[in-house]
Amino acid sequence: MSQPKPKFIDSPYFVEEYGNWHLLDNAPEEVKKEFEQYMKESGTYKKEGAVSKYSS
Repeated sequence: MSQPKPKFIDSPYFVEEYGNWHLLDNAPEEVKKEFEQYMKESGTYKKEGAVSKYSS
């Protein structure tokens, strides 16, 4: 079973670099929340080498 594509991926605030997904500093709060939730659920959030400017 596949998961639906997160909305933040199509956001102009999303930057997809190899090994470094992140959001631009001016991303809206709702985009930040969705990104953080996705990263937490995917198991890549706050792992060594993973980058997030929006850690809590």
